[in-house]
Amino acid sequence: MNPMHLKSIKLKASVAVLLIFMLAGCGYHLSGTGGSLRKYMRTISVPVFENESNEPLIQRQFTDAVRQAFLTDGRLRLTGPKNADLLLTGIIDVYSVRSVAFSKDDVVTESIITLGVTVLVKDQVKKKAYMENKLKANRDFRSDSLVINSEAARQAALEEAYRDLARQIVSLVIDKF
Repeated sequence: MNPMHLKSIKLKASVAVLLIFMLAGCGYHLSGTGGSLRKYMRTISVPVFENESNEPLIQRQFTDAVRQAFLTDGRLRLTGPKNADLLLTGIIDVYSVRSVAFSKDDVVTESIITLGVTVLVKDQVKKKAYMENKLKANRDFRSDSLVINSEAARQAALEEAYRDLARQIVSLVIDKF
């Protein structure tokens, strides 16, 4: 067989194999273009989370972070509970601050904040549970001798935990992972 003809056959075979792989796709999709949502799932309602933790008043800020995460993602539109395809309810059931580092004078210099939630998403169109999950986030923060600085650091860590959990919730609802 002619060497030029053999090269031509190998090239055509390689191109054909490459084309098959490209047409078959790899299963990935761009963020914001799909996920595992059903076609009829276009709206979600996120009522204020219940707070069963020992930290008062954190439910409003956390709920706002979850709502903002859905707004930022854009694949589901926020609406009231009666008009929503999905209803996301949740409970803040863990809040703790644990000291993990101390100065030579036995003063706390670093702490870890833990926030845990249980979320339940109901498919209101099919009238069945869509997802239930328990999630946790940990954030560390530094303390110093000024209480105001330590409190500001704790608040910043708590807000990071809110955003982290909110992103996790959006990912679970939309992509199921």
